Amino acid sequence: MESVADQIRPPDVWRHHRSGELSCAYDGGERLFTWPAESVAEMAQTWRHSGSEAPELARPFLDAHERLEDILREAGLGRPDTVIFHISHAELEAVWENEKVVVVIDDIPSMS
Repeated sequence: MESVADQIRPPDVWRHHRSGELSCAYDGGERLFTWPAESVAEMAQTWRHSGSEAPELARPFLDAHERLEDILREAGLGRPDTVIFHISHAELEAVWENEKVVVVIDDIPSMS
């Protein structure tokens, strides 16, 4: 039997702020949910130590995030103010106050 969690699609936009806060929202929606930096750090540690792998939907974004970090390092750019994951557009953005780098992600599994 399908659970309620299986019926709810993941948010379309995720923002990881330099402060460590993480927020998410749906395209066209007005509501935003934000986790404080301390909670995000705890979630990350729990996930890393759980022994489980990233969900199939998240893996291309994690791979792209790692590649983005490499690109930024190679370009001599510092940490962005915000990294934005646009799941619905298959894009990952690094945003600074006056600059933006966008990475398009290929081969994302279907969300439906």
